[in-house]
Amino acid sequence: MEKRPIIKWLLNHLPYFKVKSTFVKGSVLLFFANVVSQLLNTLSFLVLTHIYGVGDFGNFALFSSYTVVLSILFSLKYDSAIISMKFEERKRVVKFYILLYGLLILILFPELFFIQNIIYHAIFTAILISIFKVVFNFFLSTKNFAILLLSKILNSLLFLAISIFVSIFINDKSLGMINSYMISYIIVLLLLVIIFKKQIGKPSIEDFAKFIETLKRYRNFPVYYLPQQMLNELSNQMPFFFISFFFGSYYTGIFMMIVKLLSALPSMVASSISQIFYQQFAELHHKDEQPYMFFYKVYKRLMIVAPLLTLFILLVIFLIEDHFLPKSWNGVFYYSILMAPMVAIRFVGSIISAVVLVLGYQKKSLYIEIIHIVSRFISLIISGVIHSFSLLLLMLTLSSLLITGYRLQWYRKIVDESKKGE
Repeated sequence: MEKRPIIKWLLNHLPYFKVKSTFVKGSVLLFFANVVSQLLNTLSFLVLTHIYGVGDFGNFALFSSYTVVLSILFSLKYDSAIISMKFEERKRVVKFYILLYGLLILILFPELFFIQNIIYHAIFTAILISIFKVVFNFFLSTKNFAILLLSKILNSLLFLAISIFVSIFINDKSLGMINSYMISYIIVLLLLVIIFKKQIGKPSIEDFAKFIETLKRYRNFPVYYLPQQMLNELSNQMPFFFISFFFGSYYTGIFMMIVKLLSALPSMVASSISQIFYQQFAELHHKDEQPYMFFYKVYKRLMIVAPLLTLFILLVIFLIEDHFLPKSWNGVFYYSILMAPMVAIRFVGSIISAVVLVLGYQKKSLYIEIIHIVSRFISLIISGVIHSFSLLLLMLTLSSLLITGYRLQWYRKIVDESKKGE
């Protein structure tokens, strides 16, 4: 069958179609999925600023923070472990996660109509997301990249569409956003399970015993990786809890928009750089081919890129506030300037976690993360008591600058010691 001219051109000219490796193609497709999903997510929030108030976004931000932390707790990090498992083990874990948490969802669902509480809704959504993460990583391991790409895009589009539709009928608009978020995950999760139900198979009593054995075999994930992940997310979500308590939902909404606009692009780029860096650094380390020189090379380039990327983002935020956001969002650009250095330093520090994993300094890294949480906690308490939102942003930025600077200094000591050893 003769190929159409446009398909022929794509196959001949685009690098993605020339690559034969499934892994590389999958990586490119997943990166594209993350980029599209992030862009759709950010655009959805910008559109919804014309329908929902700043306070509604603040309540939604608080709900999201609870959901993120609780979903890590419910998943027990087996969503990460599933990638390391054998195919039959993966199937068992997915089957019983869907079955057991599905039953819990059915028990909790009727109460959603009577309990109008953010934390209760967050618990329900966190269970949904923990199932979604396990299912998503199962299909990631089976290389169903196209379906995963579509599921991420569909999730973002459904959230936008349902949020607009719900706003017409519900008086409590913040609850409308929360319900829209839940419904979008329910629809996408059901579609994934229906599409791949034959691949997953039916649960049995014999399978359940093997499922328990699999959980025990991979218990390192909940025992060692769960606490560190929880600390990381508590550090990230802590400002939302304190801002909501000291400043109310309006400033929580403003903070959410600042974080979303400032970190959307850097987090996508940093995530990709970190994955590539991790692979190459590990390779050089195992071959004893001076991985430290490679680190400094990448580090210097990131130091040049970070300020330029941050300035570009600030320019975009200025244009968004000036031409798109409603007047109730005035101040987003000013507050973004106060937090911009934190985004830049985190972008540079994105490669540090890869170094820690390769060299095996997880314990020291955990201590540093605890210090970071304590420093952020003190910053939030002081600025909350003084009741200055600008001071809060400045202190959070200063805390991140100091901790990331310390991490980089600590890494240099490791480099110096290794060089002496050579």
